[in-house]
Amino acid sequence: MSIAAPAGLIRILVVDDTPTIRLLFQRMFTASGIFDVVGEAANGDDAVDLARKHQPDVILLDLAVPGVNGFQTIPTMVAQSPDSLIIVLSGFNSDSAGEQALALGAHAYIAKRHRPDELLRQIVDIYRSRSVGRVRRVRDDDFGPATPDSVGSLRTTTDERRRQQGPVVRRLESTNAALARSNEGLAAFATVAAHDLRSPLHVVIGFSELLADAYGDRLDDDGREMVASIVSGAHRMEQMIEGLLAYCRLDGPPPATTEVSLDDVVTITISMLAAEIDRRGAVVTRDSLPAVTGDPVQLQILMQNLLANALKFTADGVTPRVHFSAERTDGGWKIIVEDNGIGVEPSEREQIFGMFVRLHSQAEYAGTGIGLATCKRIVEAHEGTIHVEDNPSGGSRFVVELPDREPTATVASAGPAGAGGTASPVHDVVTVDVPPERPLEVLLVEDSHEHARLINALLRRAPQPGYRLHHVGTVSQARDLLSMTDMDCVLLDLSLPDADNLEALSQVRAAATQVAIVVITSSADEALAFAAVSHVAQDYLVKGHIDTEQLSRAIRWSVQRKALENELMRDALHDPLTHLPNRTLMLDRLASALARSERSGKRVVVFFMDLDGFKLVNDRFGHEAGDHFLIVMAERLRSAVRPQDTVARIGGDEFVIICEGFNGHDFEWQPLQRRLTAAVEIPIEIAGHAVRVSASIGLAIGGRESNPDSMLRDADMAMYAMKRTR
Repeated sequence: MSIAAPAGLIRILVVDDTPTIRLLFQRMFTASGIFDVVGEAANGDDAVDLARKHQPDVILLDLAVPGVNGFQTIPTMVAQSPDSLIIVLSGFNSDSAGEQALALGAHAYIAKRHRPDELLRQIVDIYRSRSVGRVRRVRDDDFGPATPDSVGSLRTTTDERRRQQGPVVRRLESTNAALARSNEGLAAFATVAAHDLRSPLHVVIGFSELLADAYGDRLDDDGREMVASIVSGAHRMEQMIEGLLAYCRLDGPPPATTEVSLDDVVTITISMLAAEIDRRGAVVTRDSLPAVTGDPVQLQILMQNLLANALKFTADGVTPRVHFSAERTDGGWKIIVEDNGIGVEPSEREQIFGMFVRLHSQAEYAGTGIGLATCKRIVEAHEGTIHVEDNPSGGSRFVVELPDREPTATVASAGPAGAGGTASPVHDVVTVDVPPERPLEVLLVEDSHEHARLINALLRRAPQPGYRLHHVGTVSQARDLLSMTDMDCVLLDLSLPDADNLEALSQVRAAATQVAIVVITSSADEALAFAAVSHVAQDYLVKGHIDTEQLSRAIRWSVQRKALENELMRDALHDPLTHLPNRTLMLDRLASALARSERSGKRVVVFFMDLDGFKLVNDRFGHEAGDHFLIVMAERLRSAVRPQDTVARIGGDEFVIICEGFNGHDFEWQPLQRRLTAAVEIPIEIAGHAVRVSASIGLAIGGRESNPDSMLRDADMAMYAMKRTR
């Protein structure tokens, strides 16, 4: 990737509570050659302190940080760092959380679902846009040469125009505000109503399927048919609700636009509908398709609905044949989807794009009557048109015309994970399910007692050693229980009384950083699924589509995947030989210590230690003996300091010790220095020889206005000064 850097480096402050994400950002921004990371913070308090201290050009702020969260932090940052560009980066629902963040003073909002290169490009584009805006606001020569007469005339004309247009503008603003409130209310109602409808519906589906599985052999044919009808009707109602929600989501802000390869979109569409294509024996072909400007997720939904429609409305005994093609027009592209189906009568070609319009009974062709209405909404949002006409060879031709447009945002390319399809999160870390020797401790966070009973019933049917299920109804109760009880896995509903969507996920993750999380929700929104798994969840299940095998597999794979993730995290942040923190973790802890120091007024002391004579140990006894020597030395240093202090190995025979909480008097940290020196000088027996080394120790004292890199550099210089005097 190549991004032209603005003049000078962009000074950026990163705020995120996850060490690995901060490390990723640090490396990404540094490698770009565009940014200078002036600070990192893991919570809101530290973020405000660092923003006030460094006055960065850009503040990249995660909303879900512990303590003072991102929402509470934004106004303080605006007041104390008025020239900083605040970009909110979060996994929250972008429609609501983004608007709230912008209302509080943030300048831009980016959802946490982009690849690093795309995220970097977005931040640069936002920074450039704001910089250009600043320049143009102060450029008087936009109006030509600034003579006194021309300036006076211009001001008079502008003032008069504003006076005349004032009442009209105010009425328009009032009307727009009322419409916005109405739309927000309708969207909120649709979401809540859908959740309340789906909740009992999934209970009906779950217990009906359990009834058919457990007692089906005791029912006669009529009884089995009744149960099957209950399940079938409930699934149809669920499809209707999901279709309504998908349609309502199109009422949000205008779709993002970027270059989208329709070849890729159709490839993914065919993959998503592969089971239905195989079942029908369908033949799907295509010409080479162009790249168009649009929203990749919405265009994916458009093509998926058109292909599903073509597969469905085919006469019995006829092999479905569908062909995708494109034609260039004067101002854009014409996308054509041809089929050999039953066709559409001319008198019905307009009405089929209406909501809930069905031309056939459920017995003939199942469906909700929402798919083509959704297609029309998507095409109109892209300033295009859609219509249906006869296919000369029989069947229908759906024609979508999309105009050429300039991209306005960089968004993730259409792909299986985020394309709005039906693909589940891929289990790509652990592929072997090894049963544990004990029941797994599982915490279910669910406010519906009916769903809790259903999950309990499903888990009771799992093979031994099985599960021990704990149930709470709120996130706060979950946090309390997780602080007292060790859990293997959390099953988390995303709609709870005291937290919603990814906010609930963030709070539970903060309370149980080492525990696997499986999200269970009523929503089949694939964007939310991708955001949940990207945020920190290990897996994602949809209510009403879970059986014992799926639930058990999700729990066990997630537990194993989380264990592997925890092991990788330890390896990434610790020295493999001594298991002490490495340089990355040491700098992170030093930054946190300095932030606490700035608030408390206490001092931080950094000791930089180099072992004098260690090279002779390697030369005389070999590297294996040298490794043993370093392991013993690490244990001694760890024992010589307080439990709250940090001992890190940053390479070779160099160690850094971080101690905090001092008032600034020499006598407070001098005993620590003497203990460190004494620990080093005790002989270590190697191959029957008492081997003794000494240490050169430099120290730096920091507090307000200090930063980790400068403190480490000062301590290093002091250590070498001491070494030269020996």
